Formats: sequence, C-alpha cells, structure tokens
Amino acid sequence: TRELEAALETQTALLHEVDHRVKNNLQMISSLILMQSRMIKDEAVKDSLATMLERIEALSTVHRRLYQSKDVSRFDVSDFARDLVSDLLAASGRSQISSKLDLEPIVVPA
Repeated sequence: TRELEAALETQTALLHEVDHRVKNNLQMISSLILMQSRMIKDEAVKDSLATMLERIEALSTVHRRLYQSKDVSRFDVSDFARDLVSDLLAASGRSQISSKLDLEPIVVPA
C-alpha cells in the first residue's frame, strides 16, 4: 500500500541521515585527536592518543560494515578483521606491506 511505501521511504531516509551523522562525528573525533597529537611532545601521551585513534577507526570500520550489510542483525567478524587489517596497513604508510587473511566466516549477532 502507499502508506507502507511512504513509511519505508521515511525510514530509509532517516537511516541514511543517521549513517551520515555517525560517519561525520567519528571523522570529527578522529581529526580532533590527530590535531591534538601533533601538538604534544610527550611520546607516552602521543602513543595513548594513537591508540585512541586506532580504536575510533575500528569503530568506524564496524559502522561501515554494518551499514553496508544486507542483514544488519548479523555481523561477520572475519570481514571486519580483513577491513581492519587493510585500514591499518593503509594508515601505516608502508605500501610495500601486504596481507592475505585466510579466514572462515565468523557470524555473530549485531
């Protein structure tokens, strides 16, 4: 019916808006941490900020995986691991390093 189609369109639009805002917020947090870490001289503090940044990037990867999934009630940890390793290698700036993960699907409830 037309009412159901309209409700589905509204829900889809809201989902896209939430996804967009989450991505923007995670990017803003990452940028703030990166800016702060560039001003810090203490290596221990810089390491702590780098660890925090890696965790936020992992959250971003999880969010991207969930949003791209056709079934948001399930989450494949092996796909997440592949994406995370790829993101970490890209962030390292070392293009000579590559990875190949031979993982079985590990599906958990989202």
